[in-house]
Amino acid sequence: MTTNSIIYFVTAATFMLCALVLAVQQRWVLVSAPNNWAEDINSVVSVVGFMAIAAITLTLHHARAARHHRMEASTDALTGLLNRRGLSEEFDARSPAASFTIIMFDLDRFKLINDNMGHAHGDEVLKRFADTLRTHIRATDRGARLGGEEFCAVLAGRELHEAAQVAERIRLAFQELALNADPAGKTATVSAGIAIAGKDEPFSSVLSRADAALYKAKQAGRNQVHIAPFRLVA
Repeated sequence: MTTNSIIYFVTAATFMLCALVLAVQQRWVLVSAPNNWAEDINSVVSVVGFMAIAAITLTLHHARAARHHRMEASTDALTGLLNRRGLSEEFDARSPAASFTIIMFDLDRFKLINDNMGHAHGDEVLKRFADTLRTHIRATDRGARLGGEEFCAVLAGRELHEAAQVAERIRLAFQELALNADPAGKTATVSAGIAIAGKDEPFSSVLSRADAALYKAKQAGRNQVHIAPFRLVA
């Protein structure tokens, strides 16, 4: 866009130059096309400039379309969070030395919600949880829907006790929201598993440990937060 603006400015300047030459020559009335060095410069700059503007505009269009397609491919259409592919693309290539904590979430007994109240209601429950997740994480954190009723939050630079507090706030907020939306209680609660990255531990390993902690939370009765053991350094 900056390059386009410069080209427009230079082209406009050549038109001003043509007007200045005509003013110096005192040619106030034109009976034929002017023929002077300023007109020659203007002709060349106009042709080259407009061709360059067309090429840059086309390139910008293709770049925006490609960026849009990449966003669609990495974003969950229902909730607007990252999907599993987007999460992997963003974090798998990061340095294992980076400090982060992963919270895995799973909506409890969600299949019963779909079976008893329909998939449309189930989708609304998923969107409500996605909104709850977004509300309780920072702009530097990332939220994702990994598929079905499974969600994930990646917290940058958080201590384990801070991540546990975040997970608990999300659990309680979603429980309150769900009860307000459905006083009969026929809605999902959420279980969570937390794992903090060990030294030089890859993202996929931390994700797997958080998932194992989530499974333990489900086994222990659901609607609770479970913390994975620290990874032992070899």
